[in-house]
Amino acid sequence: MIERRLLFRLPRRLFAFQLLMLISGPALAEPTRLVVDRERSYIGVRTGKGGLLSAFGVGHRHGISATEWSANICFDPQNIPASSVVITVSTASLRIDTSEARRRVGLDPKGPSPKDVQEIQEKMLASQNLAAEEHPDIQFRSIVVHPNNEEAFLMCGSLSIRGQPQTVSLPVALEPVDGQRYHFSGKFPIKQSSYGIKPESVAGVVNVNDELAVYFDFHGEDLWEVRSLGGPSRPFQDSDRPDGLGVASIRSTLADKAGSICGTHQFAQGLGPTR
Repeated sequence: MIERRLLFRLPRRLFAFQLLMLISGPALAEPTRLVVDRERSYIGVRTGKGGLLSAFGVGHRHGISATEWSANICFDPQNIPASSVVITVSTASLRIDTSEARRRVGLDPKGPSPKDVQEIQEKMLASQNLAAEEHPDIQFRSIVVHPNNEEAFLMCGSLSIRGQPQTVSLPVALEPVDGQRYHFSGKFPIKQSSYGIKPESVAGVVNVNDELAVYFDFHGEDLWEVRSLGGPSRPFQDSDRPDGLGVASIRSTLADKAGSICGTHQFAQGLGPTR
């Protein structure tokens, strides 16, 4: 009788073990979509100043922040070159010289007068500059990721402003918070003239520098981990579970979900969702 019970129990145990190996194996061993903590993450720009009178304190450096943006970050810490990013910023959402925008890029929170800020804001979004109405989005899409070491990598991609794509390189500092959460930060230069924008100048004696510094800081957490714990994204729902399926179907469903969220080739080709 005991031997007969063992014979019935053994297949069940083997099935459970095989199911565990299938779910935790190759189906999830690909780049994972990270949920971005918007409260702690930001995108900012810092302008410099030049010209004859700038050395005497005339003119301002400006800080700009993006208030509406999306970030699709697919990250594989074991295979960083397979990672990819798509970031989209609403051009009209850019705000110049708010105290928060200035602080984020290392400037004194106190900037120009409210009247001057309003005028600068309108100029920034006007057709001769960012042309917010004609080009509602600014977008970065990664193309190649080169790991430097465990704490940094270089991401090369296409940055489109005013509908004009230019290749840029982003040095990224990586700080793993734990096995599921990551902190990415860095800054990189761009030139206004590369996008058909003429830097502002006041009689040639005070100028906004052609080169700007773009700052980024993202805090992300593994989407699957967040969902399973009912975290910031939303609780793990029944629609996320492949209940009632056989082992092969479960593996296939998980693979399909991972691919639809974080298909490496999908993002590399610029076909991933952005908003």
